[in-house]
Amino acid sequence: MADRHVTIGVDIGGTKVLGVALDAHGNVVDRERASSLNNGRRDPGLSISLGLAEELCRRAGERGDLLLALGIGVPEYVDERGLLTSRLVMEWDVQALDLFGHLGTVRVESDVRCAAIAESKVGAGQSLGDFLYVSIGTGISSCLVLNGEPWRGARGEAIAFGELVVAQPDDVGGVTTLEDFASGSGMCDRYLAATGREVLGAEELMALAEAGNLEAQGILATSVRAVGMALTTAVDLLDPSAVIVGGGLGTSGGSWWERVSAEYRSGTAKRPGAPPLIEAALGSDAGAIGAALHSRK
Repeated sequence: MADRHVTIGVDIGGTKVLGVALDAHGNVVDRERASSLNNGRRDPGLSISLGLAEELCRRAGERGDLLLALGIGVPEYVDERGLLTSRLVMEWDVQALDLFGHLGTVRVESDVRCAAIAESKVGAGQSLGDFLYVSIGTGISSCLVLNGEPWRGARGEAIAFGELVVAQPDDVGGVTTLEDFASGSGMCDRYLAATGREVLGAEELMALAEAGNLEAQGILATSVRAVGMALTTAVDLLDPSAVIVGGGLGTSGGSWWERVSAEYRSGTAKRPGAPPLIEAALGSDAGAIGAALHSRK
């Protein structure tokens, strides 16, 4: 019967929700995806995520699978008890532990720590005891992995790579955060402020840059430079074995990855042995897979 056991992981993001079911061997046997946006709001009350989790549980029952546990990854600060301690991204009003509790045993964790767990156990970090995982997509966050396990910090808040301060270009002035400056949503917001034109995501902005749009090219260039400098600073502080970059932008490949890699090489050139910069292996599945793995503890 053990072969019929499954764990379900749900990765709640600012633009999408992804859920997977893992069998006893860690294979993905089911998945479900939905937009987390509802009239411009990010999954108010986590109702979209709850419905997706309920659907995966229902299908597991139809297959005759036995649900061992459910893991929920959220883009918020989460303490050691699994309680959300912030409302920076999602419009939640009931703790996820309580909201999803009727489905079975539930464990809640920060989404970036879930992704780092997945990369550590079944992804690019399997052969590494220690590494820094950085997620760059709609937002930017991070997790330091020590001896194969995510380091939480004293309050569960050791994920705030995106809160590093960035000096804005001279024509704008002042400072902002790395997330507001260089994440997918940050770059799109900057383009809207500069041109009055809305772009639907980082892919569209990068396509505009490739097509010769000077404003998009400038935003992309300064964002890439800021990411490279921030990665260099993190390496200076932490000296990890490697830096693994995930998230939608982090695993987009192409010119973005090449340019960030070049900035990182330049920034770490004086180090006698800079940690390798590695693209995450699990792509957009990392958070959901990690949530499912985390639920087994």
